[in-house]
Amino acid sequence: MAISLRDEIKRQGDYAIYANTLNAFIETAAAVKAYKVACYNPLKESLIKLAETRAWMKEKTDCGYAIDKASESGKARVLVQLLKWHQYIVIWIISRLHK
Repeated sequence: MAISLRDEIKRQGDYAIYANTLNAFIETAAAVKAYKVACYNPLKESLIKLAETRAWMKEKTDCGYAIDKASESGKARVLVQLLKWHQYIVIWIISRLHK
């Protein structure tokens, strides 16, 4: 959904205005996916899927614009930072404890 929203905003010519918020939306989507993957998959499968989620987030985030941290929840910011640091086991443990 984040990507189709980005494409629509680009089509309308408002991308520069909303790019930082879209980056935050992409990161939030990755954080939610990381949490759900870690909650419902065994460790080995989670590690693979979390690495794929990190790669997707890195590919889709527009590095030419900042990330609107005010648009992200504190939980999302923590999970995103753990994804960026490749701390997949930590994400898995946190998700299991929180579940």
